[in-house]
Amino acid sequence: MFIASEGVHHKFCVATPKHMAALQYRDRLDRILFLVQHQQMACIPMMTKRLGYAKSTIERHLKRLRDEGHVISYDRGLKRYVLKED
Repeated sequence: MFIASEGVHHKFCVATPKHMAALQYRDRLDRILFLVQHQQMACIPMMTKRLGYAKSTIERHLKRLRDEGHVISYDRGLKRYVLKED
């Protein structure tokens, strides 16, 4: 972002609320992905309690991670989400 001040341009980064929300969203996605990768992502009702996120939020984040190319599925035998790694 450039701000003009008496003909001089100053470059700086401004953390806008929209930018902060995007960072927080990415942090939540990364946290869920970390839990899946480390075999700590149990069923959604348990994860709502653990993470403090709504069920719909966790489902939406799992969908987003899948849309990004992560192969995440729920293993009924293990009773947790698993990540298929190439």
